[in-house]
Amino acid sequence: MKVVFLDIDGVIQPRTQHRHEHRFQIPALCEKLTEMINNGFDYAKLNEENHLAQYDIGAVYFDWETNSVQYLRQLLDKNDAKIVLSSDWKEKGIDMMRILLDIWHLGDYLYGMTDTILWDNGDRCPKDIDHMKIWDYWRKREEERSPAFKAAKEVFLENLKKEDGGRDYIESRCIEILEYLDRHREITGYVVIDDLDLENVLKGHFVRTYPHIKEPDFKKAMDILSKDDGPYPLPKEAVTEQLIAYRNKYINPETFTPYYFHIPQEILEELEEEEKNR
Repeated sequence: MKVVFLDIDGVIQPRTQHRHEHRFQIPALCEKLTEMINNGFDYAKLNEENHLAQYDIGAVYFDWETNSVQYLRQLLDKNDAKIVLSSDWKEKGIDMMRILLDIWHLGDYLYGMTDTILWDNGDRCPKDIDHMKIWDYWRKREEERSPAFKAAKEVFLENLKKEDGGRDYIESRCIEILEYLDRHREITGYVVIDDLDLENVLKGHFVRTYPHIKEPDFKKAMDILSKDDGPYPLPKEAVTEQLIAYRNKYINPETFTPYYFHIPQEILEELEEEEKNR
């Protein structure tokens, strides 16, 4: 299969803020989306329950660049490809991102997302959930992720020596993509579309866009996806015992809630057990 590793800001989301001009229209828009999309999700209820929802719904509807979204859809359709999120937007969780992508009828293309660490922001957590318990889970996971990814980073460090600002951020984005490819050997063709400069690591599979996808970017991405040179395993020295242990412990099917906060499956099971014992 073929995938598009998708960043959003600077790719299909230009640096515009039209959502704020339409903020009073968001409640009516959510009612409309619930009826039009008919995916079984209540956008209006989400907007009522979480004040942060209006900003993302507004951004997707009013700020995503129409031509860029159309180029993305053509790229996916012409190559029978799927989306893997590498964008920071993945912090909303895969279920929430599918709901947002559905606004542009892209939800069915979503295949997965690269590994990420999610953090609690207090008001993002459902009121009946102990957000400190969840925050502690993510803190511990981040502590284990760093040594797990260390060897992979060292393998590719040479390619980033000339980077000036933001090298750590660029390095993390690249390693998350390469680690995902190592786990998903079914992928035999991919392109990464991002406004960060990832070329030094992802040569031959990267398209840099700004402020959004344009026709030359689309054509370059099409050329890249015409290749079928996978799968893409990491070098043996990068797949350490720490990485294997981290994957076995954390990277499994996970449950997300539509509250902009990721509740791990093990905590959901604890909460269900506590509810039964009350």
